[in-house]
Amino acid sequence: MAPGAELRAWGAREDALLEAGDLDAAVELNVDTWLGLEAGEAARALVRDGQRRAFDLQLAAPRRTTPSPPRSPARTSPGSGSPPSSPPAPTT
Repeated sequence: MAPGAELRAWGAREDALLEAGDLDAAVELNVDTWLGLEAGEAARALVRDGQRRAFDLQLAAPRRTTPSPPRSPARTSPGSGSPPSSPPAPTT
């Protein structure tokens, strides 16, 4: 299911705030979006703290410009999965 227009608009607003470096406004956008009017200040503070931590971690992570291609399993020829044989024991 594709996101609706309202969710896309919220995402665009959050992206714009983060790109502008306005983390406080991005946090408040999330708090206001995801909590109803009946949420108390304790709940709002908890979500606010968690969302700020999430943004701090995301922004500190190295950015990738392109996704890594999936790794394919190493191909082996039949019988190559067995451990190498040990060298012959020395004779005296």
